Amino acid sequence: MSTVIAPLLSFSASGSIADTLTSFVYKGSNVMRAYAKPSGAPTNTQLTHRALVASIVSVWRHSFTNIHARPAWNTSASLCKTPMSGYNLFFLNAMLASKTNPDASFCWHAVPRANRSLHFWFLNISDGSTGNETGTFDLLIGDSPKVLTLADSQAIDGGAIDYAGPFGIAGDVKFCSIRKDGITRHGIQRLVMSDTDPPDWDY
Repeated sequence: MSTVIAPLLSFSASGSIADTLTSFVYKGSNVMRAYAKPSGAPTNTQLTHRALVASIVSVWRHSFTNIHARPAWNTSASLCKTPMSGYNLFFLNAMLASKTNPDASFCWHAVPRANRSLHFWFLNISDGSTGNETGTFDLLIGDSPKVLTLADSQAIDGGAIDYAGPFGIAGDVKFCSIRKDGITRHGIQRLVMSDTDPPDWDY
């Protein structure tokens, strides 16, 4: 394993080239090593794990594409002690949740509704289908993304959760996140409270 400067004529690089060289970042340094070809057929556990990883990546690429989902995870990631991207934080929490439930549900969109309530839509990370994980999901809310407190706990119904509130007054800016069993299911999203439904709230 060799430390390199400007790997592949870039500031950094990751991945393999023609099953010959593998480039990655190790302890803050760009390194390269000979490609290590896996020996033997993959086990059922390995195949299951690879399928789950592929599913989580696919859900992020194809379902977390609205103007709120990724910025919400980016906001959460910006507050982590360990530097990481919103995608990295989502992937970490998705893998943690899948240990106990491969069909774990994550929020992909949220809007404020009439009477300062909040509406969250969920999907399953296993295949992007409508969220249907059982149990209660905790809503954390605050006036700052750095200070969130538990406000309500509800179960998914029809792929979504309505948290009744009311939360503040119309025009208040609130920051919200969703957790279940200590695992983040939605990044920190900025929402403006309202007394009326937005025109596009009913997905």
